[in-house]
Amino acid sequence: MRSESKSELRKKLLEIRRNFKDHESPKIIENFLKLPELEKSQTIFAYAPTPDEIQIDPLLEKLIANGNRVAIPFITSKTEMLATRIDSISNLVNGKFGIRSVKDPIEIDPSQIDLIIIPGAGFDRRGNRL
Repeated sequence: MRSESKSELRKKLLEIRRNFKDHESPKIIENFLKLPELEKSQTIFAYAPTPDEIQIDPLLEKLIANGNRVAIPFITSKTEMLATRIDSISNLVNGKFGIRSVKDPIEIDPSQIDLIIIPGAGFDRRGNRL
């Protein structure tokens, strides 16, 4: 029996994510809000979802409303980004590589980040992204 390559598996997982992201996003947000780690986190680094990713905009707005400091990536090059504060999803603009970001970035020191929300097609048992 032939095992799937990493790229074959990733392609399959991306298709699964595309098919369930719209109706599963609210459930994912609901479960995330119940995490005990969230109670201990003041500064949260997340992502501004692209159309094919789990839609977490409502989660980001709720975190901001709850008083959390929320940061998303500000892409500076193909290999580098800054963690930049957001005050509302409505203020985001299309940035480099089609990734939404803030217009006027206010950088957050990475050492101040308590929790990170990472998008991914799939993860191994150790939590590494495919």
